[in-house]
Amino acid sequence: MKWLTVDAYPLASQRINRLMSDLVELLSTTHGDALACILYHRKLSEDDELRAQEVAAALDAAVVLRAKGQRLAWPARRSFLVQENEVKGKVYPQWLMENVFFQTNLRLNQEMQSWVAKKTAGEEGRDLLEAYCGNGNFTLPAASNFRRVLAVETNKPAVRGAEVCAKKAEVQNVEFRRCRAERLVLESHIQPTGPYDFSTLLVDPPRAGLDDRCRSMAESFEHLIYVSCNPRLEPSGTFCCY
Repeated sequence: MKWLTVDAYPLASQRINRLMSDLVELLSTTHGDALACILYHRKLSEDDELRAQEVAAALDAAVVLRAKGQRLAWPARRSFLVQENEVKGKVYPQWLMENVFFQTNLRLNQEMQSWVAKKTAGEEGRDLLEAYCGNGNFTLPAASNFRRVLAVETNKPAVRGAEVCAKKAEVQNVEFRRCRAERLVLESHIQPTGPYDFSTLLVDPPRAGLDDRCRSMAESFEHLIYVSCNPRLEPSGTFCCY
């Protein structure tokens, strides 16, 4: 692996480019909001709250200080940003949180959301299962195409953010469940006799892709929407994809 120095990144937001010369971990929205995360290899002290206020004022951004087992945010409890995208005439919010995965190319992500919503249309009488739902990025825009949605994710803050954003967007047919995707293989909820009648599986998995058990489960669905950041792990011909 070869490390390269990046002084500017035209694909990122203007706020990211202005701040990246001073900080490493940054979040921003398309509306100009920004959050900077500063990592410490020591215990945070009371003086660090004042430093966080000073940094926030200097950068015109929210600031999160993190150390092992500690977190300090300024403004208080402001440890995420809210990004809003319009898909099919409706605005869907999502939380962008430090240390939680989200689609960082926000402009492209809006196109991806629209694509998922388009490809899942026509299943209003059936149900959707989404594995690795994260912060509900694809869940909420796709939900209107289905009778019910079961979305699973292991990350607790991501699930909390997805639930809050679903309520704000008045999406009422989604159940977010915190569990590993692998457990769904043995769950009764994916069986024909369960409370769901799944026709479609939506997955945006980690870079490693799906394990063998999840791949086996995926083959039982009529439709598969597979979003991957690793083109080497695209679904094989075994899958029937949109």
